Amino acid sequence: MGRIVRTESGATRRRRILNGMAQALRAVAQRAEVSDDETREVLAFLALSLAELDESIEETAGAWERREYWLKAVSGRSGPRSRRFTGAWMRS
Repeated sequence: MGRIVRTESGATRRRRILNGMAQALRAVAQRAEVSDDETREVLAFLALSLAELDESIEETAGAWERREYWLKAVSGRSGPRSRRFTGAWMRS
């Protein structure tokens, strides 16, 4: 089986995902009434987007580890930038 080739960088991919999440939240917030089905769809989209964000972070950190950038990989997974993705901001 061949390799999966991505044409966009990890940062671009994460930015695209975050923009999609923001658009979904904005669309729901602007409506006066939202049905239960629409709420479930948006929540499912957000859950899948968060999973894709996590996958992207792990993929980038894995590439850094292969190049032996250990500190960068660790900070990428648990540093101040990734803190917003891990939910650590809710515990602090």
